[in-house]
Amino acid sequence: MPFFPKNRVTENLYTNGGEYAVRKTGQDYTGHYHKIYTGAIFTGKNPQSTPIFELIPYQQLENIDVTSPQGFFNRDSAVFNSIKNIKGKSAIIPPSGVPQPKYPILTNSDYALGEFQRYFLKRRNQPIYIEILKEDYTNAFKNRKGTLFVMYLPFSLPWKITGNPQNVLDTNRNITLLTEKDNNLKNFSKFLTNYTEFYGLYTKGGEFTFKDSTPYKGLYHIMPNGQIMTGRTHDPYGKDKILYQVGKTSSTQPPLSTKVGDY
Repeated sequence: MPFFPKNRVTENLYTNGGEYAVRKTGQDYTGHYHKIYTGAIFTGKNPQSTPIFELIPYQQLENIDVTSPQGFFNRDSAVFNSIKNIKGKSAIIPPSGVPQPKYPILTNSDYALGEFQRYFLKRRNQPIYIEILKEDYTNAFKNRKGTLFVMYLPFSLPWKITGNPQNVLDTNRNITLLTEKDNNLKNFSKFLTNYTEFYGLYTKGGEFTFKDSTPYKGLYHIMPNGQIMTGRTHDPYGKDKILYQVGKTSSTQPPLSTKVGDY
């Protein structure tokens, strides 16, 4: 997790269970958690805790109607279904004839650019959305006489993934609202709500090196003790490597708090 000023984080919260589920697995969560200024909730006492997983309030999940088309295609509905053991209604398994939702997998090249393009389909007669990949987006335009083009409206938008965290959030929120307005996409801003999704710290070079002074360019993260390491998040299997700020040789360095808002 990137470093946040204390006035943007509510730390050292605790739940006895029954309030939050781990987004990735759908499992009930008991333990410490913290909330950042965007409203997102994560495991651990603070952003420097490891490992960190995003949490979803049960209230948010309970409000999802998985029997409706809107709920069916919401990514959180898959978590809801896992918790409630509802079979056959997961967003991962759409009804026959409906395009398959697909989640983007980013590369270092995307982070080097600082943004990437996201692609979506909307049912032309209903405010139902799914996220797809570029290949499906291209096929939707090629298939102008087929069911896909007739039933679904393909559209895309740029998505910022590096830079000042608040600027990233504001930029992506504004892009979402503008796309919704310009294309008459009813309720799209309710479908796409996590404006810091995919965010990562990235260096274009000149800031860090490996121990042998080899320059490093790519994703990095900051450990609780201030140590800087390769990768967007900490690797539980120890595959990430220690980085050194240019001009410093100590393996343990102070957090880059002075760089908040500038990286």
